[in-house]
Amino acid sequence: MKVLMICPELPHDKRPGTMAPTRRQFQSLESVGVEIETVDIRGVPILKYFALMPKVRKFARQNDIIHTHFGFAGWLAKIATLGMRPRKPIMISFMGMGDLLHTPRNASGKIGFNSYWVTGVNKWIAKKFVRVIVKSQEMADVIPHVKCDVIPNGVDLNSFVPSDRVEACKALGVSPTGYTVFFPGNPTNLTKGYPLAMEAVGLAEKQLGESIQVLKLGGVPPEKVPIYMNASHAMLMTSFIEGSPNVVKEAMASNLPTVGVPVGDVHWLLGGVANCHCTSRDVQEIANALVAILKSGQRSNGREIIVQRGLDLESVAKRVKGIYEEILSRNS
Repeated sequence: MKVLMICPELPHDKRPGTMAPTRRQFQSLESVGVEIETVDIRGVPILKYFALMPKVRKFARQNDIIHTHFGFAGWLAKIATLGMRPRKPIMISFMGMGDLLHTPRNASGKIGFNSYWVTGVNKWIAKKFVRVIVKSQEMADVIPHVKCDVIPNGVDLNSFVPSDRVEACKALGVSPTGYTVFFPGNPTNLTKGYPLAMEAVGLAEKQLGESIQVLKLGGVPPEKVPIYMNASHAMLMTSFIEGSPNVVKEAMASNLPTVGVPVGDVHWLLGGVANCHCTSRDVQEIANALVAILKSGQRSNGREIIVQRGLDLESVAKRVKGIYEEILSRNS
């Protein structure tokens, strides 16, 4: 079984964090016996899609299935293979923000015209693929006219492992004393809700009568993310838009207590997880939940829940491989 993967730019030296979960997914599929060939979309905006069309058409002939990741990748595959015979089955994994879910253009969550246009095209084109994977039920609800498989990305249980907090702090060169909270995004990314998180931290500091050190994900290489999680007492997920945020599953695998607002499948992920809190976007409620976690001094049982729900890399890879097998059996 040979699958051509078409996706946004994969991790490299200059951008080590971009699409890291997707690369891990590809590797997990290889580990369960799927032969993968990859075209990642990089280069000058707009022009890069035209430049890649001959390569996509050539590689498409050499593979059994084309699996696209993100709306623009699906557009590229459809256009590049127009008129090709025999036709190769093309499926798509919508990623969430920017393809089916809107992208806020400012810190208040306002949606711009371009986002409405892109999501509108993707809702229309979704029915043109042989199979559609989405990361959360929220995304499936956006395209009720299309049969979807809800399959979140899996988490690497070998990389995200609970470890000693003091040792993790030493590895980062931060003080192990006092409270430490992890913010899972780049503060400059307006979609991540950094101002709300910091406002909640400020209220929590007043309640505790102590300062809180905040560790931020922006610019952190993927291999160091587990250290940041193990160095923290809690994580704040305050994004405006998410599909199924990998960072929440990674925190769960690290047994890191998390406060999550209703975005993507966060409340489903955190539901029933010890010492984790599902809140509204009310800043006082978020602060109260954070204080409860910090005062408890306990970790979560998220890793156990990840295994129970089959959200590890291998389990997810087997589900996706099963879809490939169904597609090929219908085409044989």
